[in-house]
Amino acid sequence: MKICRIAKHLPRVGVTPVEGLHPYFLTALIEEDTLVLTKKYPAQPRPLPSHAQVVEISYKDIPFSDYMENETFVGGKKSIIHKIKFIYRTVSKFREVSFLFKCMPALLRYRPDIVHCHAFITILPGIFSKIFLRSKLIVTLHSSVDAVMLKKSRFLRSLLNFADKIFCVSTEIKRELLPFYSENRFEITPNGVDLSLFRNQSEPRENRLIAVGTFRWYKGYKYLVRAMKIIVEKYPDYTLIICGGGLERQQVEDEIRRLSLEQHISITGMITQEKIAELLNRSRIFVMSSVVEGLPKALIEALACGTPAVITTACAAEDAAENTALVVEPKNPAAFADAVSRLISDPQLYKRLADACPDAVKKYDWRNIADSVKQIYSSLLSQ
Repeated sequence: MKICRIAKHLPRVGVTPVEGLHPYFLTALIEEDTLVLTKKYPAQPRPLPSHAQVVEISYKDIPFSDYMENETFVGGKKSIIHKIKFIYRTVSKFREVSFLFKCMPALLRYRPDIVHCHAFITILPGIFSKIFLRSKLIVTLHSSVDAVMLKKSRFLRSLLNFADKIFCVSTEIKRELLPFYSENRFEITPNGVDLSLFRNQSEPRENRLIAVGTFRWYKGYKYLVRAMKIIVEKYPDYTLIICGGGLERQQVEDEIRRLSLEQHISITGMITQEKIAELLNRSRIFVMSSVVEGLPKALIEALACGTPAVITTACAAEDAAENTALVVEPKNPAAFADAVSRLISDPQLYKRLADACPDAVKKYDWRNIADSVKQIYSSLLSQ
């Protein structure tokens, strides 16, 4: 079996892995001849076992702005100016087709049996390989943003029709797309967790909430800050720590100052996974205020550390959160603050959720996920 994994991101040496863990762990744990095609960044990719080779490709990334993503994928105003901006951004985005042409030589030399595209944006090289090399094509959808984008565009849905299998990290993403594709095309392959690092160390818990994630519009941090304003009025000894960096950190810091919460909310910036595991073990409640997600790995890591959670329905984490978290509607600071208060004030509820965490995360062990994915690969090749 020869596997080609196409992923825009891989974890990098000396850089906190925010993205790319999914293709990294599948490559490391599925011990088959594997070629990884990825974007070239200044830092070197984290080393992989000898059965894998990595080819880095330089090309210009044309990202949507946070404003464009928010307005297009979640909703909001649709003025003429917005539509013109959207068309311009979309046309500019197609300049990334250079990635496809730069992938072609490696694909033609390698001639993979399986091409696995980690994110819809990398599908064009996969379609090329399916048509000209007769490879089986798999596409993983990591976010509910992918589902919204596909629902809105018949053209994008036609591209996904080339996939032999559509992997979704959550059942919510699958549910959104079921009207357009047959159910047997879908497989649920969730984000995983490194249980050797993220585990309950039975440390004393401080009166602290913890959030982990990049500062992007879909994380909903402004709603979390506003919820914290309500929480500290009732529990002034509680603090919030946010682990992460990103484009919207300044806006969140401005909101913290506006609400005079500088003494209650701190931001670490980018830190190591080891440090995140330590903070999760010493914090009382994990919080996630996202307005769009796709089974966030940070939630699974928190549960693996025995830390109960308060999250939003937008996290698409109904399986993981069933007995381990309180779930509220997004963009509702008052409801979020009320759920946190319930966990703080009810020791029996807190203990019940904390005790359920170990069993809830067992199926998210990367080894189990890799074994399941390998079986799907073998099944496709035998058809």
